[in-house]
Amino acid sequence: MVRYWLVRMRPDIDTDPEDDFWKLTEEDLIAIGWSQLGDTTESSEYELVEMLEEYWPHYSEKRVSTAKSTIFRFIHEIKIKDIVMVPFTQTSNI
Repeated sequence: MVRYWLVRMRPDIDTDPEDDFWKLTEEDLIAIGWSQLGDTTESSEYELVEMLEEYWPHYSEKRVSTAKSTIFRFIHEIKIKDIVMVPFTQTSNI
């Protein structure tokens, strides 16, 4: 069963958000941030919380919980062939 997802891109300080948007679009990819955490594909929700709290100790409990949920759902729920919509504020494209 194909599912539909909405993934919002947040600008990275080191990259041009428009370049990121078009690169992902042209290569038919979707990605999320938090690359500093390394490979999280085998991480439990508890382990994700520990990693987020260690790397970003200034995050509030709510922000850690939101980030953990986003990462966990991306890893375990979004599947190849699902439709992912990515709004980009600089254009009228989705």
